[in-house]
Amino acid sequence: MIGDVALVVAAYLVGSIPFGYILPRLLRGDDIRRHGSGNVGATNVWRIYGRSLGLPVAVLDVLKGLVPAALGLWLGGDWVGVLAGAAAMLGHARPVYLGFSKGGKMVATIHPSYILRIEDEGDKRAQYRQFVRDLKASGKAAAKK
Repeated sequence: MIGDVALVVAAYLVGSIPFGYILPRLLRGDDIRRHGSGNVGATNVWRIYGRSLGLPVAVLDVLKGLVPAALGLWLGGDWVGVLAGAAAMLGHARPVYLGFSKGGKMVATIHPSYILRIEDEGDKRAQYRQFVRDLKASGKAAAKK
């Protein structure tokens, strides 16, 4: 029980890592929150800096939703996996490391958690393909602006 609670808290802290803030700050010396939508998510980073920073942020945002949910499922079972995925999403939306200010919109963080819950492998592959299409469409829409 204590281990499950610790895992969910850790999932929130992992979800709070603002990769969309960190990468542009380190590589461009700029604060993404001053541009576009003001979000620190992958879509805003892609829109402002293009694929070179948008893609790594998207991958890292996906992983920070996927890894906690998968660990929760593996170590604690279904409910711990669901709670860990939800905690990671909450951390992405309101990151503690940015003073609970506006984070990302959870697009890249939520989908992997959802896919993990699908038991049929065919459905899982279909959902994954849809997720990739959504990410591509998001990137194309961001590039047009």
